[in-house]
Amino acid sequence: MTPYLILIALIVGILLFLIVLKLINDDQKDDLDRKINPPPLPPDEPSKKEVRVEKFNSIGEPLDKVVKGLNIEYPKAKSIGLKKANMTDGRLVGVFFIQEKNKILKYREIDYKFVSRREIEKDKRDICDRKESWKVDFKDKNYDEVSTTPMLYVDEYRRVYLKEEKRYRVISTPSIDENRKNKILKAKKWINLNCGVDLDKLGVKNTFHKGGYYQFLIEEDNQVSDHYFMIDDTGVEDYKKIEKESLSLYRDKTLKHNRLPFTHGIEIELQVVRKDWRWLEGSQMSIIFEEILDDARKKISELKNSAKKFIQRKWKDDVFIQEDDRGYEAVHIKYSVDNNDRYYSILGKDSHVTFETNILEIQTPPCEYLEELEWWAYHLYRIIKEVVRDLKIDADVIPVGTNPVEKYSEGLSFGEHHHLGIKNNELKTEIYNIYRELIPHLIAISSNSPFIDGKKPDYTFNDWGNLVITHPSPNMRLKRNKEQFKAPPPLPSSGSDGKHYLEQKLGRRDESLRMIDVYPFTRYDTIEIRVFDTQITTLDRISLAIILQAIALYTKDKFEKGKKISKSSSPLPTDVLKKNRQNSIEDGLLGRVCVGEERTECLRSLADRGSKYIYEDWQNILKNLIPYFEEMGLIDTPFLNNIFFRVFSLKKDDDLPLAPPISPSQLILYKKEASDFESFLKTLRSLSVEAAQNKRSDLWFESIDIGDIKITDFEGL
Repeated sequence: MTPYLILIALIVGILLFLIVLKLINDDQKDDLDRKINPPPLPPDEPSKKEVRVEKFNSIGEPLDKVVKGLNIEYPKAKSIGLKKANMTDGRLVGVFFIQEKNKILKYREIDYKFVSRREIEKDKRDICDRKESWKVDFKDKNYDEVSTTPMLYVDEYRRVYLKEEKRYRVISTPSIDENRKNKILKAKKWINLNCGVDLDKLGVKNTFHKGGYYQFLIEEDNQVSDHYFMIDDTGVEDYKKIEKESLSLYRDKTLKHNRLPFTHGIEIELQVVRKDWRWLEGSQMSIIFEEILDDARKKISELKNSAKKFIQRKWKDDVFIQEDDRGYEAVHIKYSVDNNDRYYSILGKDSHVTFETNILEIQTPPCEYLEELEWWAYHLYRIIKEVVRDLKIDADVIPVGTNPVEKYSEGLSFGEHHHLGIKNNELKTEIYNIYRELIPHLIAISSNSPFIDGKKPDYTFNDWGNLVITHPSPNMRLKRNKEQFKAPPPLPSSGSDGKHYLEQKLGRRDESLRMIDVYPFTRYDTIEIRVFDTQITTLDRISLAIILQAIALYTKDKFEKGKKISKSSSPLPTDVLKKNRQNSIEDGLLGRVCVGEERTECLRSLADRGSKYIYEDWQNILKNLIPYFEEMGLIDTPFLNNIFFRVFSLKKDDDLPLAPPISPSQLILYKKEASDFESFLKTLRSLSVEAAQNKRSDLWFESIDIGDIKITDFEGL
C-alpha cells in the first residue's frame, strides 16, 4: 500500500472516530438534559409533531359479555335485562335487572361505540325515542349470531342508543342536550368561517369532555383530515395548527383543573369481617396477614403497568415489604412528591392493635393532582378487597365507621385521616384554626356509622320531610370513642412553640398528642384531619378531600391578603366547640350551632350569618367557597355535586329520595333494601362491592345521576 493510501485511510478513520464521538456526546447531553429538565407532570404531553387530544376510554365489557356473565351468575333467573344506561364522565354505566325470587339490580360499566346523529340519519336507520317505561330482556338470546347482537352507542349529545338490527332505541337522554348542541354549533360556525367548509358538510366524529373544557374532533364530509378543537368561554382554537407555545398554554389550562392547591394523602382504616359480620379474630389475622401483604404487593406491582404515565414517572423502583417505623411489616413504594423521592407505606396494619382483631390500613402517597389521589384511593381499596376475597377464608373487607353487629371495643372503630401538605408554618396554623372551628361541620357532613351491637338504628321523619335518626346517633364511632379524640385548643403560634403550647394544654406528648380531631405537627410536616368515618365510596372520600382543599385555599387567600383569621378576633372557646361537636355527633347536619356571645371571625367570614343548624352553616360555607371550587376546576363535577346534594335542594327535586340535609348515615338507612336488619347488612355489603368495581360509584345512583347536575340546578345557587 502506498504512503498516500495509508494517509487517506488514516484521515478517513479519524473522521469516522470524530463523528462517532460527536454522536455519543450528543446522546449524553440529551440524557443529562432529560435528568436536569425532566418533562412536566400531568397531563401527559402531546407529541410535538401531532396534537393528541385524549378521550375517555370505554373500559367496560361489551354488552353481550355482560349479559353472558349475568346469565352464568344467575342461572335460575326468569329474565335478565337492561333497565337503563347513563353516561358519566365518558363512562357508560348500565343498570341490569335480574328477575329471580326478588328483583335484583346490578350496575356494570359497558363498552360502547360513538355514533353521530348525522351518521344515524345518513344511514337511514329508524330512531325510536325512549318511552316512559321500558326494558330489554336478554334472557336466552343467541349471541353467536352477530347480526342480532345488540350494541350500545353514544352520540355527540351523550344520548345513549341500543341498536338492534336496523333500529336505534334511545334509552337515555341527558338534561344538557341544548348546551352541547350550542357548543357543537359554535365549533361548526368557527370551522365554516376559518376553514371555508360548509356547515352541511361537517359532522362530529367524536366528542371529549375534560376539566370544564369541551373538545370536539370534527371531520369534513369528503376529506381524510380531521380537526381538533377546544371550546371554552374565550372562543375556539384549532389544534391542527397549534405551535409549541400554544401547547404550553394548553397544558397550563388543563393543569389548572387537575392540580391540587396542597399535596393530599388519605389513610383509610378497613375492617375484615366474616360473612356473618363478626370479626376475623386477631389470632387468625396475625397468621394470614403475611399472606395478605404478599398478595397485595404482587397486585400493586402489576398496577404500575396500567397507571397513567405521570404516575409511572413519580413511582420509583419496585414495590417491597419491610417494617415501618412502628415495627409492623407493610407494603412500601418509593414515590416522588414535589420532585423529592421518599419511601411511603401504602398498605399495612394499624398500629393501634386490639385483642379482638386487626385493622387493615391503606394509605395513598401524598398526591399533587386530584386524578392521582382518586386513582390511588380507588385502586388500593379495590386491591385489598380482592386479596382478602381470593384468600378463600370466608371473609370480606368493609369500608364503614363501625361494625354493625359487634359491641364497641375501645380503639376498634374505623376512620379516614386526611393529610394536607402546607409548607408555610404560619399558614398551617391559620388553616388549623379554621379546621378546628369547623370540626362539628366536618363530622356532620360525613357521618356514616349509625349502627352497632346488632341493632338497626331507629329513624323518623320530621315536619320538613327530613329523615331524623332517633337512636342511637348518626356517628357511633365518635360517640363511643371518648379517649382517642379530643377537641383541640386554638393555636396562637406556629412551629415548635405551637407544638409545645398544644402539649401543655392537652397534657399529652409524642404519639398520644396526635390522637385529636385536627393535628398540625405530623412527622411528614402535614396537617392531619381525623374526624371522618371511613367512607363507603371513593367518590365520598375524594369529595371530602376537595372540601378540605377549598377551605385551605380560602384561608391561604385571606392569609396572603394580610387577613389572619386567628389574629382578628377571639377564637371559638373550647367548651362551645365541644358542645357543637356533641350536637353534631347526636343530630348530624340537623345539630344546633352554639356560638356563645357571637360568632367568631372565622365563622362569620365563611358562614356569613348566624345559623340555627349545622346544615345552614354548610349552605353559606359552600356558597362562599364557590370561587375556590372554580379555581380548582370542580364546578359541575360529581365530587362537588355529591357534597351540594347533602345540604341544598334541587329546583326540581322530585327525583330525590329525601329532603336535605342528608348525610351518608341517612342515605344508607333510607335504602329500599334496608327494610329489616338482615337486608340492611346486605345493602351495606353490596355497596362496598360496587365501590370496588366502580371508581365513581355513589350512594345516589338509584335516585339521580349526580354527574348530569349543574350548580345552577340547586336552590339558591
